[in-house]
Amino acid sequence: MAGAITWKTVRVALAVVGLGTGCGSVENDSVDAPTIDAEVVIDTAVVVDTPVVDTLVARCNPTAPFGTPMPLPFNTTPTSEEAGFLTADERTIYFSSTRPGGNGGFDLWFATRADSTAAFGTPQLLGGAINSGGTERGPTVSADGLYLYASTFLNDYNVSVNRRADTGSTFGALTAVAELNVGTQDGDPYLLPDHTIYWATDDVSVGDLYRATWNGSSFRTPERMTGFDAAGTDLEAKPVVSPNELILYYQSARAGGRGGFDVWRTTRTSTVAAFGTPINIDGVNSAGNDGPSWISADDCVLYLTRNVGAVGGATDYDMFYAVRGM
Repeated sequence: MAGAITWKTVRVALAVVGLGTGCGSVENDSVDAPTIDAEVVIDTAVVVDTPVVDTLVARCNPTAPFGTPMPLPFNTTPTSEEAGFLTADERTIYFSSTRPGGNGGFDLWFATRADSTAAFGTPQLLGGAINSGGTERGPTVSADGLYLYASTFLNDYNVSVNRRADTGSTFGALTAVAELNVGTQDGDPYLLPDHTIYWATDDVSVGDLYRATWNGSSFRTPERMTGFDAAGTDLEAKPVVSPNELILYYQSARAGGRGGFDVWRTTRTSTVAAFGTPINIDGVNSAGNDGPSWISADDCVLYLTRNVGAVGGATDYDMFYAVRGM
């Protein structure tokens, strides 16, 4: 409830009485004064409680298809930009790139913008010791901005992390998270607001998706995600999950796609249920390789990475985003 102000007119009758007593004269020649009824209008503010209704305007129809993917303006050629991960307010994007200015190979970068509808500014290399001369790919950042997870490569891929002291500090060197590296190749971490993490691994077959919850200081025992794996023969990678964990986007080359690796989507009714039969997101997929990297909480905006070709023998990845219609 909130106070709404209305204006009310109050009419007050004032009686002006004589200065003497009775009707006769008094000393000092006081005179009788007539009684005057005066009507004075006083406007007073009266606070009346009225209900306030917050109207949330949806920016998309959640059942509408995604539109044509649009490239981010700072994609470069022949170098790669990939795996864009946005903060909840959609004003900062973290990504990995081989663009000039890094330490060599894939490094971690970020870019910012004034609001969720503006264009991102010039990318900047993440400072501190987080970027080495090796490989750092696919960053994902905690809701408080203190933890950064990424895929690192040293003999094989690992899910690695660094925690900084505060958001004004730089990140330090990434170190492997032992409890998350369950296979010989682990990567593509995706962190949720409650610090639950999803990632891809080759633990069981050619590629599977895992999930682990956070106990406040470490991850609990990982669990393999089920319900959408076709007999364990298809590779699933690059999990992207809604904050309520009921919608999962991922990358797969399973049958029924457009060719190469595609973006697929699967849903479930609760966090203890298995995900259902996946659907190919045909409108965002190309004939090449496509993979999701971030989804907005309202399921309206999807970021993805696409292989746009090979230049000089090196694969060129670019970042795109697609928006659902109304």
